[in-house]
Amino acid sequence: MSRAAKLGLLVLCACSIFCCATVEASDLSGQTDASIRTVISLVASNQLKTLADGNYATARTLSAAQSATKPTGITWTYQWGVSLYGMLHTKDAIGNTNFENFVLNHNLICARYYSWLNSLKSTVTNATAAQLASFYAGTALSEFMAIDRLDYCGAMTAQMLEGALRHMGTMTNLQAFVGQTTANWVSTGQPRLPDGTLWRPTSSDTIWADDLYMSCPFLIRWYEYTGNSNYLNDAATQVMNMAGYLQDTNGIWFHGYYYDSHSVNGIKWGRANGWAMVTTVEVLSAMPTNHPARPILLDILSRHIAGIESVQDTDGMWHQVLDHPEVWKETSCTAMFAYSIARAVNRGWIDPANMAVARKAFVGLCNYITTNGGVNQVCPGTSLTNSFNYYAVTEQPASNDPHGPGPVMLAGAEILLNPQLGISATNNQVAVSWNAGITNFFFETSTNMTDWSSSNSTFSANSNWQDVATGAVANCGFYRLHFPPPTAPAPLNFEAESLSYITNGATASVSTDTNASGSFLVTFNGTGAGNYIEFTIPSVPAGAYRLLLAFKASNNRGQMNLTWDGNPLGTTLDQYWPTNFYPLVDFGVTNLPTTGNHAVRLTVTGKGNPSTSYTLTADKFILLPQ
Repeated sequence: MSRAAKLGLLVLCACSIFCCATVEASDLSGQTDASIRTVISLVASNQLKTLADGNYATARTLSAAQSATKPTGITWTYQWGVSLYGMLHTKDAIGNTNFENFVLNHNLICARYYSWLNSLKSTVTNATAAQLASFYAGTALSEFMAIDRLDYCGAMTAQMLEGALRHMGTMTNLQAFVGQTTANWVSTGQPRLPDGTLWRPTSSDTIWADDLYMSCPFLIRWYEYTGNSNYLNDAATQVMNMAGYLQDTNGIWFHGYYYDSHSVNGIKWGRANGWAMVTTVEVLSAMPTNHPARPILLDILSRHIAGIESVQDTDGMWHQVLDHPEVWKETSCTAMFAYSIARAVNRGWIDPANMAVARKAFVGLCNYITTNGGVNQVCPGTSLTNSFNYYAVTEQPASNDPHGPGPVMLAGAEILLNPQLGISATNNQVAVSWNAGITNFFFETSTNMTDWSSSNSTFSANSNWQDVATGAVANCGFYRLHFPPPTAPAPLNFEAESLSYITNGATASVSTDTNASGSFLVTFNGTGAGNYIEFTIPSVPAGAYRLLLAFKASNNRGQMNLTWDGNPLGTTLDQYWPTNFYPLVDFGVTNLPTTGNHAVRLTVTGKGNPSTSYTLTADKFILLPQ
């Protein structure tokens, strides 16, 4: 079962007549599904830019790097990361692939640019580290090149992985390197308290609710990519720990916590609660039903939603300071709550009646969305303080602030993805329809709502982005979409140093490396193209598996292809990196009809200009059951 099946939801709909309201394309009220489609399409279209890749030729001098053609149209900020995720979700809800294609292309350019910028550390010989840092500061990836906080990596890499996980064929080695860079910072770079909670010792020793979104959406996707449940467990721990520090008895969260004085900042800021709630539903969406932390997260979420709903304004909006209705209304937090509540309904975690709260919020949001897709009444970037005046007066709503579009798109899309069935009957034929962006389910029928069976009906998307299944009225009386509960099959791990291997054209040896899995790895001392090392993977059960290779990248590495039992798998991998680095790269899916041993061959195909040799390494092979 694929990642999108992680719903654990049962949707029932008795056979009844379903009518769609017609709406003018200019309706931006948000009161109907058609209007919501129009609104989020406008907002998504407003994010589109012309993308152009750069020239990534090897630069030997700083001036050559400075004069190289840079990519255009890309941005790397956490706000933009939420917007790109919103565009992916908008594609799900309305079927416009232009939005998804833009995101995928944007991310591919970012990954290639990051690789080239990193290569300058070894190819440019006439610049100091400070001069290179100054050059990086003027690039579109300035924040990522200077990672010293979660804001600079988590949200952007989360959406990059979201896109790549949807289309594993588009996942490049360089995107995996971006993911590993972020994983290194989130797991070991960002300071943590003794209980493991992420915090900011350089910002007055504080814990920020914001940091949940800057870390956990990435962690759960890195878990899905690597199969390593430690990342999921870390995300769950962050939500639970921060709720312990920040969630009040009424369910609403304070913005931050001063660790030295062991006190909250006293302000229930809207967007901080938005970050916390969105993160909680994101983590729950990836969490198997038998995970021990799941009941705790569901309790945190249900109390949070109840508290938030108690302070919703009559027009559907929420306020900048949630428990102060005299303070101005704010769109980004309103959209975040609408998204989270709709997701909780769609996944079966809360009463379906709560969808009315999300829809009311979206109607309120539409009062602040312009005819060209701009989002107004947005709180700009906000610091952490215990001053009520700072949040209520110093901070004032902005027009077209980048914090707004992403949450609006997420909210509208999730509302549209409510798996409610539409039923109509004509000439003894019944037509059952649902949003075509809903995936990984079983369409089932019943005559008594007790005994269900999978339907043999075929279905396809119509022009309204609705999947439609048809059949004879007499065949059944009830229909449902059944979403199997999430599963997390254990990965099969094979340490390279523990496997038998043969070589051709060069020697290999086991090397000690404390940063490697198991503290050892295999180094193949390739001397040119055609050299290979072949490992035997023993006793693999029959089934379909995604193969990942962990290795040690460095500045003397070659390029390689991989075969599984003689069949090519994946694309060419360049193990070069200007510094020692330990990435995990996906080579795609292999299907094994029988249980047995299998041969994995790594063949040198060449080397890039910056590399000094053809050396390859293998640390661990991971097989993820599909």
